[in-house]
Amino acid sequence: MKTNMVYRANEYNVCERGNYRSHRFFSYGGFYDADRTQFGTLRLLNNNFFTGPGRFGQQHHSDLEVIIMPLNGEIEYTDSRAHRSIVKKEEVLVVSAGTGLSYAINSVNPKEEVNYLKIWVMPRRRGLTPRHQVCAVDTDMFANRFHYFVAPDNVISKDRAVIHQDAWIAASEVDPKKKITYTKKDAKNGVFIRVCYGDIKVRDHVLSEGDCIAFDDKQDIKIEGITQNRFVLLELPMNVTLYDSEDSITIPPKM
Repeated sequence: MKTNMVYRANEYNVCERGNYRSHRFFSYGGFYDADRTQFGTLRLLNNNFFTGPGRFGQQHHSDLEVIIMPLNGEIEYTDSRAHRSIVKKEEVLVVSAGTGLSYAINSVNPKEEVNYLKIWVMPRRRGLTPRHQVCAVDTDMFANRFHYFVAPDNVISKDRAVIHQDAWIAASEVDPKKKITYTKKDAKNGVFIRVCYGDIKVRDHVLSEGDCIAFDDKQDIKIEGITQNRFVLLELPMNVTLYDSEDSITIPPKM
């Protein structure tokens, strides 16, 4: 994947099934782009919508960390272990698929439009015990700072969701004409930014709603607010062989 360039929202692959619509950044399902298979340990970032009634069955995953972040509306999570959770805006759901888990994401209210981000991160180890976690996200902490709401499981994290990878996910809202600087936890990590709404400037690139940009260098990242905005920032290991296994990680030529 190319870095230091803006991927515009209208460049996503769009999949529609009835009242469900998915905007796919990375190769997924019937969509394949050799230049966008993954970014380090970040394997998927979809912006999904429910626009009316409809139910979807469970899908099965293993050895994935799944992060679900509602941007608007409420979603229902159900899984093959008979768990059910309602995840609201200003909350985050983390699912560790581990040895294998089937789960479904559906809209709670068929009359309400729902918009949520779905993120896949490769874990550092295979064969983990499946689990899920719902945590509140304090949006009051977004103002002109990076508020981490997902952190590695080996870091003491109060009031944050955790994943089995040395990755951090933060959100921020930068006032117009104000600048903030992001310094990575680990200089070898990559940074992926996705704008939820509004306009920001990142290293002279202007990003608007739905736009993404990624960096894999060791420099700090300065971000300036242009209009009222909110964005998500992911800091992730770039070494995709971090699995505790001798098996190599391969992305099939067709998904």
